[in-house]
Amino acid sequence: MVVLRLLRCLSVCALPLLTACGSSDSSNDPADGAYQFVNALPDSPTLELTIRLDDDLFQSVPVFGYQQSTSLQTINRDVYTYEVSYVDPISGDSETLLPETEFEVLRDTVHTFVLTGSFATPQVQRLEASLDVFDADEDEIQLRALNLSSETAVIYLGGPDAGLNGDTLLATLAPGVGNDALLREDPEDSTYRLRVTAENSAAVVYDSGEFDIAARSRRLIVLTDAVGPDARGPSVFLVSEAGASAFTNAAANSAIQLLSVVSQLPSIEAQLTNTATEETLVVADLSLGVPSSFTAAEPGFITLTAADADGLFDATSTISIDEDAFYTVVVGDGEDRVTRANRAEYRRVATQTAIEFINGLEATDDEDVVRVDLYALDVGDSLADAAPIMVGVEFLSSVNSTVPATTLDLVVTTSGTESILAGPLRVSFPDREARLISVTEAAGGGLPNQILVAPVALP
Repeated sequence: MVVLRLLRCLSVCALPLLTACGSSDSSNDPADGAYQFVNALPDSPTLELTIRLDDDLFQSVPVFGYQQSTSLQTINRDVYTYEVSYVDPISGDSETLLPETEFEVLRDTVHTFVLTGSFATPQVQRLEASLDVFDADEDEIQLRALNLSSETAVIYLGGPDAGLNGDTLLATLAPGVGNDALLREDPEDSTYRLRVTAENSAAVVYDSGEFDIAARSRRLIVLTDAVGPDARGPSVFLVSEAGASAFTNAAANSAIQLLSVVSQLPSIEAQLTNTATEETLVVADLSLGVPSSFTAAEPGFITLTAADADGLFDATSTISIDEDAFYTVVVGDGEDRVTRANRAEYRRVATQTAIEFINGLEATDDEDVVRVDLYALDVGDSLADAAPIMVGVEFLSSVNSTVPATTLDLVVTTSGTESILAGPLRVSFPDREARLISVTEAAGGGLPNQILVAPVALP
């Protein structure tokens, strides 16, 4: 267990592991209790957490995003305050999300504060557990779970090959409910597997795969509704003394959207087929720059075939799909009639728009540079006023990011220069939504290049 002695301080302490710093009137006094903060707001932008003691700054965590937590901080008994804020991406001003609130640290108690609900209606759920629980002669772990999903969840934790039974059952939790902390004997190899089923069902909706938990440590298992491509089951992350860790859901399907950047053709028919079973997953008529809806696909291999009605374009590719991931499969008109599967990251974020940028230009205006940069400029700004938000994007590659939910001017340049290839294009971006941005030649091929922006229909 990470045990940090904290003293009061007047300056900011912001370390990568979200630790605290301080000073104290009595440096020889033992710490009494501990606290830890967890961000479980699924649409959370990056937050800032501030802890104060007697109006003095005790801890500052300037980067506190979704599925992140502070490290466990051991401190003296006292009354502290916390405040949560965020930076408005449009004005640049700091705004209060949760106002200053007092909390008292008790002796031999871990106080865990979990941000729940939504960004519009945030709440704080407070959990308590014993700080000093481990017997010096036993290898044990302390476990508790909190169900923030919308369904009752049955949680099993055991060895990698253990079944779903009474030996591995950890808790059955209704929505919004957590269990009391419990001790469980740690196996010799400290290897675990976490699985979740719905109530009265043997179907596994979450499977962590194998992971390690060190002996004599503690874990808080937090379940939330899935923010990934498969909404059938929850997302899960684990909070340890050092912070939080998320695991891919090995029981979840993936989701695939298709995009054509073949500027010479108005439309292309594309088909996805399960390579092993030859089952047709979807047939889509793709217009230039307009993504298809997402199609669910089991992990494995997918075959893509794409052709136009006049026989001018014909491509076939085999794509490897991982579990619990978004993919954008791009059809392009390179020398070899190429296709490419890009793994994408999408999450609805308050105050921001999730974007994916795909480069459909095989060449730039410099024969020695084949990559492009994307700028998202405030209205009235020039290229000299800002840095690109996406740098060095290759042909048919994609990059994911977020932009403020406001009106921006999009410009694509030859990478590393201010030589404009396409744009400016003025676009209004909404919050909690996603947009796919592509740059291609003009419809029918050739100049001028164009920037295309289309909504992404998230599952």
